[in-house]
Amino acid sequence: MYKAGRIFITTIVFTVACLICNAQPTRIDSLKTNIYHTANTAAKLKAVIAFCDEWDSYNPDTLYSYLLLAKKMAAEQKDDRAMLLTDYYKAVYLLQKNRVDTALAVINDVISRAKKTMPYSYTYAKFWMLRGNILQRTSHYDKVLKQDYEMLGQAEQNNDTIAIIRFNTGIGNVNTRLKKFDEALKWHHKATALMQTDKLKAECSFVYINIAVVFYHLATLNDNKQNEDSIEINLQNAIQYARQGNSLTNLANGLSMYGNTLAEYKKLQPAEKALTEAIETRKRIGDVFYEISDLIALSSFYENSNNNEKAIETCLQALKLANDNGPDFSSMISVYSSLGELYENAGDYKNYSKVLEKRMSILDSVYKVNSARAISELEEQYDVQKKENTIINQKYQLANERNYIYIIAGAFLLLFVIVAAVLRNRKIKQQLKIDQLIMENEKVTMLAVENAKEEERMRIIADLHDEVGGGLSTIRMVSDLIAEQKEQSLQLEQYASKISGITKDVTQRMNMIVWALNTENDTLQNLSEYIREYGYSFFENSSIAFKSSLPNYAAPIQLSGLQRKDLFLCVKEALNNAYKHSGAKNVQVVTSYANNILSIQIQDDGQGIINENSFGNGLKNMKKRMSEIKGAIAVENKGGTTISLDVYIKRNPGQ
Repeated sequence: MYKAGRIFITTIVFTVACLICNAQPTRIDSLKTNIYHTANTAAKLKAVIAFCDEWDSYNPDTLYSYLLLAKKMAAEQKDDRAMLLTDYYKAVYLLQKNRVDTALAVINDVISRAKKTMPYSYTYAKFWMLRGNILQRTSHYDKVLKQDYEMLGQAEQNNDTIAIIRFNTGIGNVNTRLKKFDEALKWHHKATALMQTDKLKAECSFVYINIAVVFYHLATLNDNKQNEDSIEINLQNAIQYARQGNSLTNLANGLSMYGNTLAEYKKLQPAEKALTEAIETRKRIGDVFYEISDLIALSSFYENSNNNEKAIETCLQALKLANDNGPDFSSMISVYSSLGELYENAGDYKNYSKVLEKRMSILDSVYKVNSARAISELEEQYDVQKKENTIINQKYQLANERNYIYIIAGAFLLLFVIVAAVLRNRKIKQQLKIDQLIMENEKVTMLAVENAKEEERMRIIADLHDEVGGGLSTIRMVSDLIAEQKEQSLQLEQYASKISGITKDVTQRMNMIVWALNTENDTLQNLSEYIREYGYSFFENSSIAFKSSLPNYAAPIQLSGLQRKDLFLCVKEALNNAYKHSGAKNVQVVTSYANNILSIQIQDDGQGIINENSFGNGLKNMKKRMSEIKGAIAVENKGGTTISLDVYIKRNPGQ
């Protein structure tokens, strides 16, 4: 009993603890409509924030585009509360992208600012709920309990029923993870005692899923009818109220767990229907990680339905989805574990051996990058996996060779594998020592190479400045003298002016190359100053007014030469396009840096981009340059044109 749901339950416990948003598809459409039909700026900002608050209903990339819009509007209106919320949504986005450490840093900053400016409210409580979710994902259960107890007291003082329910559930879920099941039920029942109306039950349907998870664990310890009935009843409640509240995530979690439960009861047709609907629901909210988990659960269902072929096909779909979306260790290990079990059941020992080798390779990678504690645990898995591979090789030989001679040969082969494994382990230890020495030598060599590169770089800068720069300056001076000779012909004067203009352009390009090569300019402050000087020079003789902000930071923010060069060329392309095509009267460049994100916005009040082809290859080149430095570019065409350049710049320790 309960073998089929094992893989999925691990994921469910990871998911349903303290969900902080209810997905409402019908509300999403009306919120979008409200955004695009609201003329008042303050009202539009409020509509965008309301849309962002439904982040659990759509893809994370959609959230990112709207939070950038909200951030820009909040900055323009100097709305501090809205700025807090946009950073909160940024933390949500980072968590959905599995950038857990960065998400924790962002939400900690949000909470620190909120403590100084915001009295208790449900919005304030949501910041802590998100922090709890992040800490649970990183297994910091002591920190989760500490903050949830504290916030529960504040929620009770302010009669915030929803927050009380969620913090009770959070404490209960931590106890479930710590295998204190009676304590977990106590906290979950405190939550359900407050859910007296259908509206509250719909908004907090995840509580029923958490209760079902506890009874599942109790059933594995004590398999009885009462625990089985409790699982099914709570999951039916979860699904019913999740539908009523249009909560997609709660619905997907409930359906997936319910499908596994029905499969274990041999109710195959409704089980398949529930699991299939769970996967389709998961696709709607763009949650790839848990979509993979649901496919594994569906594969397990087919396995228990004696449809091994369909089970393998579904498991291979999960494998493809994992590979297509940037595989992570946990997903790949789960997929290969399930696929290996299916090949073993089918007697396909050849594929079974291949799958286990891939799984072993992943474990080996994890082994190399994890902490000392994780390495100790993985060493045990690694040794077990090697023993399993030895057994699989023996099974493969026995399945294909049916006479006594081949059995003896297989025994000798097994002995050879064991001896080879022992010798290989010794060789690996020796190789590790050799590799360590090689790495130390490589570090010394790399340092010498870097020093040589820097010397060559400085030599190139000096040569460009002394040789090419001096020659160009002379050409330009002579050209200007020719142009000033009034007795010369008009054609000669035009040639001289053309030579002077070309020389000026080449000189600017050379100065830009020298600036990009010079490591002394590798700071955000120098980039901002260079952009400002270029912009004033570029628009000097035009009818367009130019402004540029100079951010003031206590410590310099370091950029690489490549980052400075690509960011400047993107700004230059945007300014050139504004000058040629926008018909604008004002152009400004706004530079900001917060939470390790450098943002440069080029704004004009012109006619907007009627056709992106007006950029020529400019926009394509800008996208290529931002991709080169792992940044993002966004173009907004309202009330003029705003081009946003965002790149992740991690500040050095101590800055």
